[in-house]
Amino acid sequence: MLPNNFTYESPDSLDQALNRLMTKEDVILLAGGTDLIPLMKIGVKRPSCLLDLKKIRSLKSIEMRKEGLFIGSMATLDEIGRHPMINRFLPALGHSARSVASPQIRNQATIGGNLFQERRCFYYNQSEHWRKTLSPCFKSGGAVCHQVAGSKTCRALYYSDTAPVLLASDAQAEIFDQKGFGILPLREVIHRHVTDGSEKLLLTGVLIPILPAGAWVEFFRYSLRAAIDFPTVNAAIRFSPAPERGQ
Repeated sequence: MLPNNFTYESPDSLDQALNRLMTKEDVILLAGGTDLIPLMKIGVKRPSCLLDLKKIRSLKSIEMRKEGLFIGSMATLDEIGRHPMINRFLPALGHSARSVASPQIRNQATIGGNLFQERRCFYYNQSEHWRKTLSPCFKSGGAVCHQVAGSKTCRALYYSDTAPVLLASDAQAEIFDQKGFGILPLREVIHRHVTDGSEKLLLTGVLIPILPAGAWVEFFRYSLRAAIDFPTVNAAIRFSPAPERGQ
């Protein structure tokens, strides 16, 4: 099906984007679009305004700070997978970024979009005509979960490949919401996203703190197909050596 009518805006600055986001209704942020556009085509997402963030250069930065490594939310997964500084500082993050989908999709998809992607289930990610054959689910405003029969809550799954590594690394999220600018644990921001996706929030980037000496993170992924597929299981582990006595 064709997407509904909507306006398209492409602000040049972060201030412009925040002003539009906070003052307009039914606004959806557009990053790479690899998750959003297919959802619009099947009628799951019906924004009145698309706010494209591609012109905001500050959201694409990758830099070392005294606190750790900062990655802007509009950095693409391809850039993250190939970036020498990222692969020296946290190789597991480069590994997780390279595991996503295909080269074409990684070229377009961003880390912000990967972290803020919609949860998926066999009911929600179908055409509007298909969904009308069943009663609306929790995620669609109804009162049933078709993913897990009898569940009292939505059981749609969250498939981010980069999130496990960032969570294991105690990453912080730099965000703007209706309260203004804030730096919060990434796990808190992801929880807010998956439990209340309607909140007006713009992720400017993630800050990965410097790990203690001897610590490391590893990423594991299993999917049913070797070709393009969503993961069956994503996992990241972190090892930190025990502090020596007296420290």
